[in-house]
Amino acid sequence: MFLEVFYIAAFILYVLLAAYITKYVALPFHSKIVKIIVRSLSVIVFILILIADSLVGNLRLDNLCESEGGTHIYETVELGSKYWHEDGSPKFIYPIGHRNYGTLNQDLLKYRYEEVAANKNYLESPRIKMRTVQIIEKESQKILGEHKMFVFSGGWVNRFTSIAPSGRACKIDPNQYINLYLKIFIRG
Repeated sequence: MFLEVFYIAAFILYVLLAAYITKYVALPFHSKIVKIIVRSLSVIVFILILIADSLVGNLRLDNLCESEGGTHIYETVELGSKYWHEDGSPKFIYPIGHRNYGTLNQDLLKYRYEEVAANKNYLESPRIKMRTVQIIEKESQKILGEHKMFVFSGGWVNRFTSIAPSGRACKIDPNQYINLYLKIFIRG
């Protein structure tokens, strides 16, 4: 509760400071139009101070999602018929309703493959994290494929206030990991 009051008070002080500076920055000018332009520019600068890093972060996120995000397959593995149901669906992915739905069935794959998930800071400014899920062949430690997703945690106002904490991520496919497995492990 204290932090919310502090943030609201700081925002009110910021608005008052912006109004004061915006009013007095145009005093040296005599033309009414020039005063309006100078004050308008001052207001724009004060707004940009609040949101510029958020705009840059969202643009950078979109670029990363497009250029580096998504599913990347480096090598496929052919699995015999014992890994597939008669209808063609995989036995090596836990089915809907299972507590591990959508992950690799380690019992069926005899611990030959490993699913490794990681979150790491990718960029500090703007604050963007990268989430990856990799499928690794245990014996060779070779990465067979991975899915990368980037998450932008918002600009500084968003991060330092609890008024509207949120973030934005790459477009999410609800079956992204299942699709990763099905692109790596193919019917042989």
